[in-house]
Amino acid sequence: MRQQRSAVAPFLHRLFLSLVAFLLLCLLALPNRRAEAKPAKSQQYTRLAHAGFDTRKLTGEGGYSEEPRRYKKSRRYRRRSRARRRRSRRRRARYRRRRRRRRRYRRRSRRRRRSRRRRRRYRRRRRSRRRSRRYRRARHRRRRRRYRRRKRVRRQPSIRARRWQQCRHLLQRRYALRYLNKYRRLESSVKRYLKDLHKCGVLRSYDKTRMLVYDYRGCKMVAIRQSSRTSAASLIKPFVMLGVYHRARRRGVGAHHFPRRLQRHVNRMMRVSNNYSTNYLIRSYLGHGNSNKGLRYINKILPHFSIFRTKLVETIPRGGRTYRNYTTARDLSVLLHRIYHNRAISRSFSRKMLNVMLLSRDNRGKTPYLRHHYDVRAATKTGYTRRTNGVAGIILRGEGLRRRVYNFVAIISRPMVRDNEWTWRKVSTKIIQRLSEMTYHHYLRGYADSEVRRFRASRRFCQR
Repeated sequence: MRQQRSAVAPFLHRLFLSLVAFLLLCLLALPNRRAEAKPAKSQQYTRLAHAGFDTRKLTGEGGYSEEPRRYKKSRRYRRRSRARRRRSRRRRARYRRRRRRRRRYRRRSRRRRRSRRRRRRYRRRRRSRRRSRRYRRARHRRRRRRYRRRKRVRRQPSIRARRWQQCRHLLQRRYALRYLNKYRRLESSVKRYLKDLHKCGVLRSYDKTRMLVYDYRGCKMVAIRQSSRTSAASLIKPFVMLGVYHRARRRGVGAHHFPRRLQRHVNRMMRVSNNYSTNYLIRSYLGHGNSNKGLRYINKILPHFSIFRTKLVETIPRGGRTYRNYTTARDLSVLLHRIYHNRAISRSFSRKMLNVMLLSRDNRGKTPYLRHHYDVRAATKTGYTRRTNGVAGIILRGEGLRRRVYNFVAIISRPMVRDNEWTWRKVSTKIIQRLSEMTYHHYLRGYADSEVRRFRASRRFCQR
């Protein structure tokens, strides 16, 4: 057995050596690709490498990869590339702004050209119309001259226009103040002034004036139709304020703890005559969501304050055209009298009501003339509709009054007529201003003091 093993071993060893030799010869027979490839130009490959290309596919090193060579760029190069990108972004943004500006300018110039064309077209049309109208008028005149050989009679103005021309000065302050006289009562002067206004046609026959001036020494200086009912307009708002504070007092809320939100509505209602705030207080606070309940509550409490001829029927509709609520000059004066003497609800609420009314906007009771020349301070409320124009207030202070305080209530009303509303508003406001200034000058000149001394005990004049 030992001899057989020793004979097989050399055979296997020779076979292994022959295989190794064969493999070596095969390897030596393969072509040398590195030796056959041409060497690349160093400068060109260096530039390409810096540009980010893989130069191995040019030199034969590695495979033919399409990806650029990844290597870490220098800090200086990265900084430069960031600056370039920033500059390019800014440039693009600048170009965008420029394009938008050009578009805007084009649109604007297009609109201007369009409007210019329209204006030219409109001028041409007007010119042609004017020329044709002028031509028609001239032709009409020629025909009149041809067929009517007579003198042209100038048309006379109407009687009302002539009266207006003669009596226009009555609305001026200096002429109105001439009606005051030391030996004449204020009521007589006011009645003469109103009579002349009616005579001249400034006031029509259906225009009714209600006026009440109450001196706090216990005398009614003027009482013209004081108990005659009239449409109230915004003059119902003092009564609404009275109802709101009365409800608060019944709920145990004092004047100093009255809710701010509701007080803002009261301020808007009284100072700027805001109709929304008025309706909100009637509907939400007094009526708990029902306007009729709120109106009934106000009407129920008014007789407790000696106010008998005032009635609230409706809230103020959109546009302020409220005509169904009515009041009298006497009722307004009674409410003001109670507020001044701290007898409206309570002392604190009376003070609060007076302070609210002191900051109201008014150009009728405290006219600009009285404010600027005599520094008049007054707590007033105004009201206006197409049928009513009025003011009610307490004149508290002014130069020359010498602590005299009086109520001034003046209301001019008319039925619903088809006259020019703007003219009516302007003229009626002027008349109320003149009446207020006449009353103030009656006190300023000292005529009121002698009148009070003379007629204080008279039931015919003061105690009416």
